[in-house]
Amino acid sequence: MNSVYNEANSETLNELFRSYIEFDPKRGQAIQEFLKEKVFHLT
Repeated sequence: MNSVYNEANSETLNELFRSYIEFDPKRGQAIQEFLKEKVFHLT
């Protein structure tokens, strides 16, 4: 899979998620976990 997510984009996404989680903690964390499983096979 040719990933468009590089480290800079990951940092930006993490910032967005931090803002989103503050706004809507349950949904933000659920989306973040989903993306970690489906998109970021890095960790």
